[in-house]
Parts: sequence; structure tokens; C-alpha cells
Amino acid sequence: EHGKALRSERVILHPDEIARQGLLPFLGSPLPPDYIILKAFMGADYGVFRHCKPDTFEIYHQENTYLACHDGREWHIFRKGDFKGEKEIIPSVLKTAATLKPGRIMLSDRALEAAELIPLNDGAYHDYYCTL
Repeated sequence: EHGKALRSERVILHPDEIARQGLLPFLGSPLPPDYIILKAFMGADYGVFRHCKPDTFEIYHQENTYLACHDGREWHIFRKGDFKGEKEIIPSVLKTAATLKPGRIMLSDRALEAAELIPLNDGAYHDYYCTL
């Protein structure tokens, strides 16, 4: 509901190209981006855990670029470069991902608060799954 859709573009990238981009986690799992991407490609190759080859999109906001990746199970959003992701941009990045492909994403409690989303899981945790 909050935020506005940002300019985005679908990109087709090989895992090696993704690894060379120096990505840093922004939204989603806090695991290293190289691990998440490799897990998605390997999961798709072996047909396990509902993984598929990742759909990847670049999302643009001013001079900053984010790489959004949907691995068949959930969204992972990385930032390209060592800029500080501002919490005000979180709703717009999530709204953009939701327009690209419905899915879910893991958010920290601070990101959840900034996005003003309702988590899918009950209870007090450090991370929550939300639908986009």
C-alpha cells in the first residue's frame, strides 16, 4: 500500500556475473548474496525445495541500483555498491518487487516497521515473512 513503484528492468544474469557485482544484502535473508544465488541455481538444477532459476530485476532509485531476485520461493533484494539503504525507500522497493512478481520476503523487524506490512507468522521473532 505504501511507497510508489520505481523504475525497474528485467536482467538475465549468470551466477558468475552476479558474484562479480559486489552485492550486499538489503531486504530478505541476511545470508551472503553469492550463497543465495548459488543455492537457487543448484536447487533449480536438482529440482528441490521449489527453487527455480532466479528471476532477476534491477530496481533504480536516484543514483542507487538494487538487484531483486525471486528464487521460486521468495524475494531477495540486494544493493549494488556500498551505499546506505535508507529506510524511507523500503516501501517503494517492496512495492516494485510486488508489481514484478507476487511472492513473499523475509524482513527484519525494523524493515517490517518501515514498510508497514503485516507479517504472515505470529509471535515475536527477529525476522518475519510478508507477502508482496
